[in-house]
Amino acid sequence: MPRVDLFGPVPRKPRRVMMHAVDIGQAPGMMPGWTSAKGGKFVCRRCGHDAGWLFDMTDTEIRRGVPCPVCNEGEG
Repeated sequence: MPRVDLFGPVPRKPRRVMMHAVDIGQAPGMMPGWTSAKGGKFVCRRCGHDAGWLFDMTDTEIRRGVPCPVCNEGEG
C-alpha cells in the first residue's frame, strides 16, 4: 500500500552559507588550550565578509569551511 502524506512535504532547513579558506598556514606559536596550530584566512564568496585568520583547526575543518555570520544571521 502506498504511503500517504497527510500534511504535505516536510520543509527543509535552508543551507548554511560557508566561508572558505583563501590562505592556509600555521600559527607562530601555540596558545593555551589549543590542540593544533593549523588555521586559515576565511572569506565568504557570497557577501565578501572577511573573518581573518582562525587557528586551532583540523585539516577537515579548514577544508569544510566555517559558517558565515553575515549570510546566516537569521538562522539559529
